[in-house]
Amino acid sequence: MEVEALPPMKRTSPGLTGIFWLFLLVSRGIWLFVCETLVSVKTY
Repeated sequence: MEVEALPPMKRTSPGLTGIFWLFLLVSRGIWLFVCETLVSVKTY
């Protein structure tokens, strides 16, 4: 059963990796935005 379940997972892995990289880019952008806002608040 596990061997039969492997091919579908490999087929969907590219989409999952794409979503993972997209999530990484979005989270990185949010992190940079939060850091910039924190720095601007500290300078006040």
